[in-house]
Amino acid sequence: MSPDTLANPYTIVDQVALITGAGGAIGGAVARVFARSGGAKVALADLAGNPRHHELAEQLRAEGFEALVERVVTELGPVDVLVNNAGIADNTPFWETAFEDWRRGLTVHLDGTYLLTRHVIESMRERGSGNIVTMSSIAAQQGALTGDAAYSAAKAGQQGFTKTLAQTLGPSGIRANCIAPGVVDTPLLHSVHDEESLGRILQRVPMRSLIDPENIATTALYLASPGSAHVTGQTIDVGGMVMR
Repeated sequence: MSPDTLANPYTIVDQVALITGAGGAIGGAVARVFARSGGAKVALADLAGNPRHHELAEQLRAEGFEALVERVVTELGPVDVLVNNAGIADNTPFWETAFEDWRRGLTVHLDGTYLLTRHVIESMRERGSGNIVTMSSIAAQQGALTGDAAYSAAKAGQQGFTKTLAQTLGPSGIRANCIAPGVVDTPLLHSVHDEESLGRILQRVPMRSLIDPENIATTALYLASPGSAHVTGQTIDVGGMVMR
């Protein structure tokens, strides 16, 4: 590392970071942390018409950060950091899950991760550097408490995908890692759990509290930064395991 990097190893100044699902709580937190702490040029990708997506972009612009709001990877220029964060969840038990809903869960998490990674990887290989951070879940290891089997299966698949990327792309200077959040305080969580259900879950969590999305975001910044230069193919659990 250079002296400048050693002085502040957890920064990604002047790098282009593309974050999917940026209109959500975790994606938005990652965008804010990257822009404020990392000094990155942040590109926000989400569903068209998501108002939180556009509000966040305007907020970051107002603070003087360059926010590139694009949905198509080919329009972004070279991407240094890709954060595969877009996701959905359901509280339907597996035995009541329609096949189209099963496929939708796999498509959003696995196909989405594949397609975006596929679009940025050639440029990263040509430049000999790049960083892919994929948002998995504690459900990959423990199963989804709601019974959303597509979610837990896809999140486990993301971890296997990441290990393969790390093995095959490491010689090209590209790193790939996963984050497995526990019980994060997001609208998505509250949409599938009522207060009683959340109370029962928190009794199984060592810290007995919901995780702030910015705790996930700072982990993403660590993985994207030179401070984790030899960390690849790993899944970092944030929030402790949900104890059985």
